[in-house]
Amino acid sequence: DKSLTVAENMKTLTERLADFSPAAQFVEDYGRVRSLLEHAWPSESKRESEYLGLARKEISTVFSTNNVVQLTKYSRLQWRLYEEKV
Repeated sequence: DKSLTVAENMKTLTERLADFSPAAQFVEDYGRVRSLLEHAWPSESKRESEYLGLARKEISTVFSTNNVVQLTKYSRLQWRLYEEKV
């Protein structure tokens, strides 16, 4: 049941996980708090440029962000907070 977009696939996956494990608790506020987390756990940002000719004229620039480490730390924090409640 794959879709063409990651967003739709993630929604389907989340729904299936919830059906499979009704007792699971989902933390869905990461998107909302991500900018606040940048102060504690910055994302990795990278800039790649492509140049043309001897004059080294820049013809394209691509910025990419990797938030795997940030998401992992946030996930572990959520687990820790959950464990303290139980």
